[in-house]
Amino acid sequence: MKRIIEGSMQRAILVVVCMLLILAWGGVSAFQMQRDYLPGINNTTLLVSVRASSYQADQVKLNVTPKLEDAIRSSDGLMDVETNSYDGGLLMNLYYPMDFDMKQAESDIKQALSSAVLPTDVGAPVITRVTTSTFPILSYSLTSNSTNIDETTLRSSVEADIAKQLKSVPGVADVRVTGAANNGYVLSVRMQDLMKSGLTMDDLNQSLTAALPNWSTGKVSNNKDSFPLTVNGWNLTDQELSNIPIKNKQGTNFPLSTVADLSHSLTDIKTVSRTNGKASILLDVLKTPSSNITAVAKLVKERVAQIAPIKNNDVSLNVMLDREHELNASLLGLVREGLLGCLFSMLCVFFFFRNVRSTLLIAVSLPISLLATTAVLKSMGITLNILTVSGLIVAMGRIVDDSIVVLDNMYRKYQENKDQSTLHVLSSAVKEMLPAIFASTATTIAVYVPIAMVGGVISASYSGFAWSVVIALIVSFFVAMLVVPTFAFMGWRNDTSKSVTLEPMMKPVLRFAFSHKKWITSISLLIFIVAAIFATTLPVSLLPTANSGDVAIQIELPKGSALPEVDTEVQKVEDVLKVNPNVASYSANFGSTMMPQADDVFDAGGGFIQLPNIANMTVALKDKNSIDAVISDLQKTLPQLNQKVVYTVSNQSIAGDDKQMKIMLSGADQKTLDDAAQLVRSKLVEVQGLSVQGATDLTNGTPKYAITLNRAKIEQAGVNIQDVTKVIGQYMIGGKDFDIQVDHKLIPVDMYITRVPNTNATSTDVFGALASETVSGADGHKIRIDQLATIAPNQTPSSIQERDGQSFSTVTVQITSIDISKVSSAVDQKLKSIALPSGVTYSTGGITEQVKQMIVDMSIAVAFSILLVLLITSGVFKGWRAPLAVLLSIPLALSGVVLALMLFGGELNLAALIGVLMLTGIVVTNGIVLIDKIERNRKEGMAIKDAIMHGSLSRVRPIFMTAGTTILTLLPLALTHSSDTVISQTLGIVVIGGMITSTLNSFLVIPTFYEWLVKKNPKTQIDQS
Repeated sequence: MKRIIEGSMQRAILVVVCMLLILAWGGVSAFQMQRDYLPGINNTTLLVSVRASSYQADQVKLNVTPKLEDAIRSSDGLMDVETNSYDGGLLMNLYYPMDFDMKQAESDIKQALSSAVLPTDVGAPVITRVTTSTFPILSYSLTSNSTNIDETTLRSSVEADIAKQLKSVPGVADVRVTGAANNGYVLSVRMQDLMKSGLTMDDLNQSLTAALPNWSTGKVSNNKDSFPLTVNGWNLTDQELSNIPIKNKQGTNFPLSTVADLSHSLTDIKTVSRTNGKASILLDVLKTPSSNITAVAKLVKERVAQIAPIKNNDVSLNVMLDREHELNASLLGLVREGLLGCLFSMLCVFFFFRNVRSTLLIAVSLPISLLATTAVLKSMGITLNILTVSGLIVAMGRIVDDSIVVLDNMYRKYQENKDQSTLHVLSSAVKEMLPAIFASTATTIAVYVPIAMVGGVISASYSGFAWSVVIALIVSFFVAMLVVPTFAFMGWRNDTSKSVTLEPMMKPVLRFAFSHKKWITSISLLIFIVAAIFATTLPVSLLPTANSGDVAIQIELPKGSALPEVDTEVQKVEDVLKVNPNVASYSANFGSTMMPQADDVFDAGGGFIQLPNIANMTVALKDKNSIDAVISDLQKTLPQLNQKVVYTVSNQSIAGDDKQMKIMLSGADQKTLDDAAQLVRSKLVEVQGLSVQGATDLTNGTPKYAITLNRAKIEQAGVNIQDVTKVIGQYMIGGKDFDIQVDHKLIPVDMYITRVPNTNATSTDVFGALASETVSGADGHKIRIDQLATIAPNQTPSSIQERDGQSFSTVTVQITSIDISKVSSAVDQKLKSIALPSGVTYSTGGITEQVKQMIVDMSIAVAFSILLVLLITSGVFKGWRAPLAVLLSIPLALSGVVLALMLFGGELNLAALIGVLMLTGIVVTNGIVLIDKIERNRKEGMAIKDAIMHGSLSRVRPIFMTAGTTILTLLPLALTHSSDTVISQTLGIVVIGGMITSTLNSFLVIPTFYEWLVKKNPKTQIDQS
């Protein structure tokens, strides 16, 4: 190896040219890399949804669910299948292993489902696969600024035109719209007037079809020729539509207006969006997976600026989400923090070396390592995103460590051997550090290997981050071994500047530690125990909590509530917010398309279906520091609006599906499980920091009824069964929507049936009207339906849930506290105190299971990392004592981690645990450098205490320099208050806190611990003698 080092030092021009080529390659790669906000991550659950509007849950379970289960049963990789057969449809959750190819799984399921034969009145299965590409890169809110654009126009034609234009932008995969509807008609059929006129629904539908022919376009044929024809000039007015003749079986005509009311209205209303109380449209722009977020966002913004209503200011456009801006701002912020950290670390190097040339030699390793890493990442197909850039920034603190240790040893050896050849002395100095540098780099890399191997959320989230750090470390090792010595030799001068030495200051400290071993050890152990106790009180979460400063309000009405009812309750909340002086703006979204959606790519179960009885609001505050006071005020005020509505007010940062917890009950039939679920809901409302879905609604949804015919009474009264079924059939007939063609455009008409004149009629009123209907008996007298049949509420469940064929019921709760671990523990205690029906058991899922799995995965990763570190150090040092002394630095660092988190109010989350892994690699490096020098001294015949003293003092400067550069590099990250990155303030705090305690203990505890380990070794006795 010495020949290679000397060869590179003597071929400086070759090294310089190679470095220029690497810099150019890295620069071009950085410019060409695909940019994304997050790396490509797949949720390992597929969702299959089916709409069956006319089916109840038991019918779906009988006629739809088995057919789909049979079709997918043999699909490769499928582990578990959950089905939720509910009134109106089916939702299936298909679970796969963590590292499974989900794109292939989606393709396989599509092919399997294509062979399933479903009833004709059931919709086709829709497959949803959640990836990072299924979330919007841009979100816009549109409101009207002009009297020319009313709510109807905004939600129909304006929305349709803008969405159509955005979908045509290259790179846009889809535009999801909330609050849209169609501009058409509503036809309300008065059932009583229809029957009085002797008409049926069939008469109405046939008459409308005949009066509204679709012949405005077609072809005229003559022999073998055909000629396209368009008919113009005949559009029906509203009056003409109201006078369409409806013919009964006897041939009598009645105007449409005698049996129905026709009015202009929005149709097909599924979702509603409002901003500051005004009707609005929410547009979510999604990009294709392979497109560049920067390029697509730029094209979309250019297209938006050209759209006429927006350009003319008839429509106000507010940007609700801009991932491209967030990405660039985050990248710039991380780069700024990285550059500041680099500057601070260079100042640290200059402080110790007091030499500008040496400082520049250390600094040159940064651009070479970072740009070379970028080039390799691009060749691996890894995108430039928050995590990869964060990995590069974090690696900055470690990249310069090898160069610092090598350069420090070169200076030391040169000062001790000035009479020898400079080339020989410098190359020997580099070669001497080769084992320690290689071991420290290898151990740091070994720490990150488990991140990519452990699987789960950790690998999916941080594999790109880990690759960035690993590649940067490998490159920095070769830079320290070949490039830095070459550049140092090029301009080596007999430097007369005095570098800072810490030996005189640390020598009495180290002597004190040797003479007070018990005190030093006891204090370190006490700090470790105190830190361990404090660690149990730290909040635990999955991802770093983002402090948005906004308030989230969830409004939950009883199940089965219609959209107008939800709208009424939302308006009440809007009235409260309108007069609140602390509120800057607010928006509301409610309704449901009954299609799966997700909050983030890690959603448990692959996503969820937004329930139509739940509305979500976001409130922006004028002073974000007043958020706690505003939340407290709203939590007291809103429940007074309606006792039957559940209002959940929380910080936006801890709202959404990210904080959901699910309790799954199993072990009995569906009815028993549903009753047990209601019992659990009623008990969990007592837990602080928890919001329970369905807590005030003990029904299963929209009221259902069953009619049981009494055959004996029907036959005794001489009633014809066809007369009874005809009456019941009239009530079961629904409205048949149709279209009117105007100027070659289809105008939708929604048909509704009014059976009870009362506009506020309930289900009781409707079925009361059915009960009062009459049929003729054998003697001609009228008999009421309720005299021949029993009409009663139907207690069959509104949803039937199964997992791998076994029934279960789910209780969904929302954790509104930042401390997930504390709340979940309280939930566990409450669940244990509930007397469930015999045979019923429960299990928990959602965010709490993700947190538990994260802790298990990280424990495995840390344990595996320690084993790898032990393996590497055992290869460097003979015996077991030196590796054990090196490993002692790990628990010493953890004390500082906990204390730093306590001091800054941090939490244990994924970023903190990644920081612990990173810290493990850094502190082990310091231990290796220290123990390696001590071992060398012993081999040269020094007495044990002299070897430890001399070795510790000779390594004090490089270890303090590497610790200082790491701390100063991460200091800007630790002090930042930005909340838009997964690698956040927490990681910086963890590493800095651990570095401080570990570095101090490296010179106080490790040397004394090493002496204690080797003092009984026979070889030690010989050396000392």
